[in-house]
Amino acid sequence: MMTRCCALRKVPIGELKPGDLRVLIGQGIGTEHLMPLALELLSKNALIEGDYYPSAMGAWLDRILRPEGSENNVRAGPP
Repeated sequence: MMTRCCALRKVPIGELKPGDLRVLIGQGIGTEHLMPLALELLSKNALIEGDYYPSAMGAWLDRILRPEGSENNVRAGPP
C-alpha cells in the first residue's frame, strides 16, 4: 500500500483514475484536493467503478463521509 501511495503522489491529479482516488483519499493523502474531484466524478456517473465493482467508489465515499451508526452526520476528515 505504501509503495502504491508513494507512486500515486507523483501522478498529476488530472491523470488519477477512480481507484487511485479511492486509495489516496482512504489514506488521508491530498483529501482536501481529491475529495471534490471524486465527488464530481460521482455526480457525473453514480455507478463509477473504483477497482472492484460498479458503484464501488460511491459506496466507499459514503462510508468515509458517514460515521458508523449515523445516517445524517458528515465526518470531518479521513477515516
